Formats: sequence, C-alpha cells, structure tokens
Amino acid sequence: MPLLNSFVTPLEARRKAERPAAVYSLMEEELQILLVEDNVAEAELIGHQLRRAGVGFQLTRVETEPDFRARLDEQRPGLILSDFTLPQFSGLGALSVAVEMAPEVPFIFVSGTIGEERAIDALRRGATDYVLKTNLARLVPAIERALREARIRDRQQFSEKMVQDIVSTSQDWIWQVDAGGFFTFASPAVQSILGYAPEELIGQHFSMLVPEDEQSGAGTRLPANHSRAVLNGSISAWLCKDGAVRWLERNAVAAHDGRGELLGYRGSDRDVTLRREHEARIRRLNRVHRMLSSINSAIVRITNRGALLEEACRIAHEQGGYDQAVINLVVPGTMALRPVASAGLTAQQVAQISFSLDERDSGTPPMSAKVVHSAVPLICNNLSRDPRELGFRDELHACGINALIILPLTVDGTGIGTLVLCSREAGIFDATEVNALRELTGNIGFALQYIEKEHAVEFLSYFDPATGLAKRTLFCERLARALTPDSNRNGTISVVVFDVQRLSVVNDTYGRHTADGLLQQVANRLKQSVPDTELVAHFGGGTFAMVFQSVAGPDTTGRFVSNETLRCFSEPFDVEGHEIRPSVRSGVASHPHDGQTADTLVQNAEAALKHCKDSGERTAFYGLLDRASGGDRVRFEARLAGALARSEFVLHYQPKINIASGHVEGVEALLRWNDPETGLISPARFIALLENTGMISEVGQWVFERAAEDCQRWLRDGLGPLRVAVNVSPVQLRRDDFVARAISVMRPWATDAAGIDVEITESVLMHDFELSTRKLQRLQEAGMRIAIDDFGTGYSSMRRLATLPVDTLKIDQSFIKRITESRQDLAIVRTIVSLARSCNMTTVAEGVETERQLQLLKPLQCNQVQGYLYSAAVPGDVLPEVVRRLTPRGMEQPFTSGLDNMDLGM
Repeated sequence: MPLLNSFVTPLEARRKAERPAAVYSLMEEELQILLVEDNVAEAELIGHQLRRAGVGFQLTRVETEPDFRARLDEQRPGLILSDFTLPQFSGLGALSVAVEMAPEVPFIFVSGTIGEERAIDALRRGATDYVLKTNLARLVPAIERALREARIRDRQQFSEKMVQDIVSTSQDWIWQVDAGGFFTFASPAVQSILGYAPEELIGQHFSMLVPEDEQSGAGTRLPANHSRAVLNGSISAWLCKDGAVRWLERNAVAAHDGRGELLGYRGSDRDVTLRREHEARIRRLNRVHRMLSSINSAIVRITNRGALLEEACRIAHEQGGYDQAVINLVVPGTMALRPVASAGLTAQQVAQISFSLDERDSGTPPMSAKVVHSAVPLICNNLSRDPRELGFRDELHACGINALIILPLTVDGTGIGTLVLCSREAGIFDATEVNALRELTGNIGFALQYIEKEHAVEFLSYFDPATGLAKRTLFCERLARALTPDSNRNGTISVVVFDVQRLSVVNDTYGRHTADGLLQQVANRLKQSVPDTELVAHFGGGTFAMVFQSVAGPDTTGRFVSNETLRCFSEPFDVEGHEIRPSVRSGVASHPHDGQTADTLVQNAEAALKHCKDSGERTAFYGLLDRASGGDRVRFEARLAGALARSEFVLHYQPKINIASGHVEGVEALLRWNDPETGLISPARFIALLENTGMISEVGQWVFERAAEDCQRWLRDGLGPLRVAVNVSPVQLRRDDFVARAISVMRPWATDAAGIDVEITESVLMHDFELSTRKLQRLQEAGMRIAIDDFGTGYSSMRRLATLPVDTLKIDQSFIKRITESRQDLAIVRTIVSLARSCNMTTVAEGVETERQLQLLKPLQCNQVQGYLYSAAVPGDVLPEVVRRLTPRGMEQPFTSGLDNMDLGM
C-alpha cells in the first residue's frame, strides 16, 4: 500500500493562487484521499492530474477489501476514489463498504470500464459521481463538486441535529399544527408540562387541550392573521392529562409555502403557572395590607361598635377581596354565637347563621365554637376535601366558596366572637396572610375592649395597641406631672429614648408576627425594670422611652442609665421558639440641665439618639452634643432611608482621558440621588449618612451592579471596551462578604479591557491595614484594578504604598486647581507622579478644568486626566455620545452636560 506524498512546485503555487476563489476554498487544506486501485501506474496518473490542478493531497492506495476496511478504521479520509473492476475486489463492493462504514465521505468511481447503466446503478447505491480514466480532466471538477456538496450536506445535518437537540432539551413545549389545527409535532417538554407523551398529541386537534368553558374562544390561541401572523406573549389556560389546568405563555407564527398558502402554525409554550400564582399572591397580600390599614383607620375614626364592625366587614369584602366576611359575637347571657356584621351575603343567608357554644346541644360543637373556646384560628383551604365539621358546608358550596378562615376575637384573653372570611379561590390562606389577619383581629379585639367607654378614641390616641404602653403624647403628659420643683431632691431625673436595632432583619427573617412579639416582650421587660410603669412608652417601630431617677446624683447619671438599659437586654428573648438577642442604642437627656419641660427633654433625648445612630455609639448624652441639627435634617434623612427602594439613586459617568493619545480609557461612576423634592443631590450631602446608618453596603452593591449593567450595554451597543471605576467606602470594605459580592458582579463577563475597578480613599487603610490589604489583593487577582482616590490628602506612607496592591493613584483636585499659581502644589503633583511611576502605577489628575492645567501636566508624564475640560459627569445613556465626541481632533471643544457643576464622587 504505497503512500504518494504530494508537493507543490512554485509554478503550481502560482497556478493555485490564480484559481477561482470557490475552487481554492475547497482545496485550501491538504486532502486525504483513499484510492481503491490495483494498478500503480493508474494511481500515478490520478496523482499527476491532481498535482497539475494545484491540489494539495495525500493519497493512500489499497487493493483488497480487508485493507480498505482497515484504512477506514484507522483514519477517515476526505474522499474515496475507486476503480470499478479489480481482480481482488469490486468497485461496487468498495461502495457497499464505504456506505456502511463512512457514508458521509464522497465516493467517486474512476474507471475505464464502467458503462452508463452501471454508472447510474452506482449513483443509486450511494456513489457521488463517476469519471472515465480516458477523461481525467474532469476529475478535479468532480472532486470539487463532491466536496462542496458534502460540506453543504454536513452543514445541513449539523443544523438539523442542533435544532433537534435544542427542541429535545428545551423546557419550553415546541409544537406544530397543520392549517386545520391538528398536531403534526410536539417536543418532549409537553410531557412535563401537560402530562401527554408527544406521540399522544400527533393527529389530535389542539382544542382538546382547551378548557371547556373557553372552547368558544379557542381560535384566539392561534395567530389570527394568516398572512403575517405572529402571536407573542399570549397567556392562557391549558388542560393537563390529569384534568388540572396550567397557564402557558405562547409565542407562535403562521407557516406558509412559497406561494403564500397557509401550511399551519408553529410555536412554543412556556409554563408560567408558578409565576402567575406568585404574582397573584403578591396582589393578594397588597390587598390584605391595604385592608388592614383601612380597618385600623376605621378603628380610630368610628366610636360606635356596630358601625365599626360593619365597616370592617365592608373593607374586608371590597378591599381585601374576600367573597364573604362575617363577624359573629357571643350573645351576652347565652351560649349562642350570632352574626352582628357581614358583607357579601344576603339578608336571608345572614339570618340562617347561628351556632351554639354548648356541646351538649349537638354532642360535638362546630368549629366556630371551638375557635371561640381555644382562641386558635381555623384554616380550611379546600372546603370539599376537609373532613372536619365546619357547619353550613352545603350552603357555602352553593355560593361557590372553596376556602375559609375563622379567626378568634378576644378581649383580655377571653373569646368573644369570630371573624369569618370566605373565598372562591382555594388555597389562598398561607402563613403570611394568616399572620396579617391575626394582627387585624387583634386590633379589632382591642377596639372592642374600649369601644363602650366614653374615652375610647382618647385611649387609642394615647396607647399603642401592640404593647399596651403609652404613646408619646401621654408619656409627655405624665412626665410633665412628675417634673415638680422637688422632683430632683432625691436624685437626677433622666429621659432615655432608645431604639431596638435591626428590627427589620427580624421582620424579614421570621415574619412580622415575630417582630411584634419581640416588641411586646421588650415592653414587658421595661415595665419590670421601673417602679412606675406609667413612665414607660412606645413611640412606634422599635423606639421606646422611659424615665430613670439616679439617686447617686448627676455626675453618675450616664453610668446608671447605661447599666439599667443594658440590664433589660442582658438575656436573649425567646419569641415563638426563636432566640433573639437585639442590641440597642440610646439617647439621654437629664433634668434640668438638658431641658426644663417634658417636651424639651424628650426632643433632646431623641436628638441624642439620632447622634448615637450617626456616630455608631451605644449611648449619647444630649449635654455633650453639638446642637446644630434641626427638623430639616430629620426629614432629609427620612427621605434618604427609602431612596434605594424607590429607585431614586442614579449613576453618572465622567470620562478619564489618556493625555498622550487623547482617547477615553475609562470612566468613573459617580452616585447621585434624584430626590423627588429637590432634584439631583450631590453625594457630599448624603454619603456620610449612608455610612452612619449602614445603608452604604446595599447602596454600594447597587452601584456595582448598575455599573456592570451599563458597561455591558455599552459593549453591546458597539461603544468599545471601557473600565468603570467604582468608589468603595470603608464601611463596605469592612463587610465580610464584600469581596465575594463584588467579584460575583464582574466575573461572568469582564475582560482585561472592560470591567469594574475599585477606588478607595487613603483613610480606608487607617483601620485594619492587613485585612484591607488582603481583600484588595483578592479583588486584584480577580481582574479588578485598585486606585487610591484623592491621593495626597491622607496619611499614606512610602512603606505602606509599596506593599499595597494598588494600580492607580488619583491626584486630589485641590492640588490640580492650584498648580497654575502655586509652585509648591506643582512640585507636589510632580512628586506624586514620580512616586507612582517608580511603583509602576498609573496616575490620574482629577478636576482638570483649564487648558493651562493640562499643559502643565503633560511634561510631568501624568497618564490620565479627568475633569470639566473634557466632560462633566453624565448619565449612562449620554456617555456614548460624549466618548464619540472626545476624539483628539475634538478636544478643542470640550463637551459639558449642563446637569451640574459639582464633581463629587461617592
């Protein structure tokens, strides 16, 4: 089996270059040819013909079937050539083996004995072509056509296989129906979605999957316009094999033949049942909370018991979305439970409702009676399957009711009635909704406890219903009575206002009911810690107040108050099986040094608490505070607390320009607060507050995520790769999960040219230098670049700078501003640039505003500049226009956004 190695002469190379592009594209790689031929001379002629045509090839000749099979096993050739008549092997035999072992390889007969009939027979059996040995000039064109067809066939098979794989692995159900609506194809996903095997649907009309009550509108589930029909995002109910209903989101298109005749429809369906249920649950909870708020408002507004209960039922029916709402109360002096208010029921239905609380009347009391006795709610999410004795089951079924809840109404721990809520929708009463409804019945019971008293409204105004403690107004009245001329004779009277920290975490982790239970237990401990419980108050949320009297005198008041407050929280709280250890911050104001009146003392204690939260201290004393803060600041901070949830933060970007080339090499992300009341607010006004309150971590993570989204969007829009610098506060960097969260945002998409960088100030390094350094090293190893912002204004030493994982020094704009008039500042900038260059760092000059400043920076070999000479900070959707304008030719006309004139980063 000789191996004929082809080589290309210079003349053949020139001919190869002169061949048409289509030919060269087919022959550009060395062709592996397997030749079935017994005559060496004939094989040489074939090789000579290929070399003349400039074809690079390797030709292996075989004569027998075993050798032919062995070669096909060893290496798959790119082409098979075969004589038709051989002494030890036949051409048709070789074709049969090739079809068996390598059907994808083109097979061409090269023979002098094949006739037309045998050639046609060979083509039918799988041969690609035939060439007569007397006409070898046709060999290369035949090979070119065979290889071209093989490649086309391979691409088609690959595409078909790819489509088959996509269809078979897709979780969406992909389908096709003919023009009459009968299924011709269904992907395997239909079995996991609707329960049908694909073959069960073939030949069936699609309407078999449409619920019976929607059959009249079944046609709307296919595109209506047959000419250019596209159906996108249509959501409708479909029947499963077991009779259940699933909601599918459909995208479909009409299919036509070349003449425009309708062939049918094809499309895909996605199961969105869980998504719809989740959205419905959110809508329901929103309605429940609106209902709760409205009923609480009615409790304060309405003083008549009957009117209040009727209003509560009406709100539950109309705002809460319950089909029926009934309040039953125990009839005084009897063992009967009868309705006193309702909504969603007829007068006749209400008249039929009556329960006995005495089990001797029926042997076993109904569930409503058990709820009254046990004060435990009864929940029935499927009326037809619940085996318990519910009473009026048939009547409820007749009204279409499928779920109900019976909640106890109690006064001082005694059951006085029930609130019954019914719904046509099964399964709606989950734990979250039940907790909200328990809060509702607790408020109603509280109102009923005092509604008959003359001062019911006054009581609700003065007392917190959850804790039973006085509210602020009553607390101040009681404190005023305690502040007599002789009140300080036995010690110093101090007002302490303190806040239970991270109450929202308890609420998010364990639920609102647990958070309320924690507040109730805190109130109980406070009552036990003071001799007079009238001087304890709940101002709302996690804020409480109390009065201490220190017998040791004013000099030791602070220590006494701290110890007493700490004692209340020294042991953990056990709330519904959860061990909770809350921390507190407290503000203290003492009489008469910090105020003569009760209102003044409370306000000053609250001011001290506010300072305590901002500074991170545990306890703050008003007498030691700067009194500059006012009401405007309190309102400002209240708005800031909800800015992230209301999507009021935005990012602007300021370009960083390479001084030498004039190209934009990156941008800095600058945080702004788009306050609805005052417009865009510079971060200089709110960053410190975010850090003091701890909100900076979540806001900072939002900045990372938004910067990453914008950077990827610019890449998709063809702007080119940019690195985006994000400012990181010391509070963020100290978080244990900061590095992991930052890397997770960047890792899936970033490259060397496009990604997120981190900017820190020198002050970050003053606290726990070693830990900060390790975190910065991890960020740098993940592909982020580290910059020290405002360099020159802090306390960085040469020794520390040399050991830091820092890539960039940003020269503070205060130096840049004065370099045109101060030789000292120019020398400082020159020193910083030289220092950075010796440490192989990039330098960025911030706040460049004039051409003169730029000209002074160029000979210093500063790498980049940033400032209003080129562009102010602009929104992300404006940045592409700015970058395109900032070409070297356009630097003489710098772009300004007109949005603001303050370049203050985060």
